[in-house]
Amino acid sequence: MFPKISIVTPSFNQGQYLEETILSIVNQNYPNLEYIIIDGGSTDNSVEIIKKFQKHIKYWVSERDCGQSHAINKGIEQCTGNLFNWINSDDLLEPGALHTLADLYTQNPGYILYAGKLRTIDKENTIINDNLNTQSIRNGSFRNIPVRQQSNFFDLDYLNRLGRINEALHYTMDAELIFKILASENRNKIISTDSVLGCYRLQPESKGSTKIWDFVDELNIMYFHFAQLLGNKKLTSFFNAKIKNHSLQNNFIFPKQETDFKSLEKLLQYQLCNWVDYYYNCGQYDTAKSFISQINFSSLTLKDNFAYLKKKIQMLIS
Repeated sequence: MFPKISIVTPSFNQGQYLEETILSIVNQNYPNLEYIIIDGGSTDNSVEIIKKFQKHIKYWVSERDCGQSHAINKGIEQCTGNLFNWINSDDLLEPGALHTLADLYTQNPGYILYAGKLRTIDKENTIINDNLNTQSIRNGSFRNIPVRQQSNFFDLDYLNRLGRINEALHYTMDAELIFKILASENRNKIISTDSVLGCYRLQPESKGSTKIWDFVDELNIMYFHFAQLLGNKKLTSFFNAKIKNHSLQNNFIFPKQETDFKSLEKLLQYQLCNWVDYYYNCGQYDTAKSFISQINFSSLTLKDNFAYLKKKIQMLIS
């Protein structure tokens, strides 16, 4: 028996990529697929493309909405599957992904997140890299975590209990979902396959390319709230100073009563490490130093503790 898999594609004026996205889903030939498209009232050829494939689509609408997160939630309202994911209108599913996912789910019931490798491609479909989303988590590290959602499929009942997608977030709604899981007892309910399931397209018009610092601002707001929950005044002040748009500070929803604070501390410390890597690789050494000064290395797992940062630290603060 094939589990029902619900997929929502939020879309707005992405006709250049939309047909390829749709084909990557319907050409899975998965027998228990529930596919939904929520278009935000596109003025390009998106509606014509959707109509071309409407026999494969359970529900679609083209009308003004309040952005990507709102569109995804509108789609979730139509979903009845065992598993759920959204595939953006310029991203792709890897061929065979849904059958691989179904096998993983059938053989491993009871998990809340089923994940695979994420492939990054460019506008010409050239492969940039493959990342294994959850291998580090299984080893007790939050070094590389599955933030981009293209290869992450959620138990739909769990997602509904979690409150669905935070509509106040426009860039980091997927990160918030993953952070909620990792900073709770549910972090042990993640399972993965080594197969590629989804493809993230890095293209010039995507939000990931044009709004990168809006992404960063939402992340800094999340980190600020983490530090507040932990009662860490030093980190609260550090991230408060990095927030550009303070009017957005109430947009982050992180339930204190469901949080495992040891895991939250670990998550925040690993996020600091990620930014050390980023700024170091960009040659912004002073900024990298400022992040290093905030790290509590005792929160990292033993194999990560100093090992991958040792050279950077020696070069930056010696």
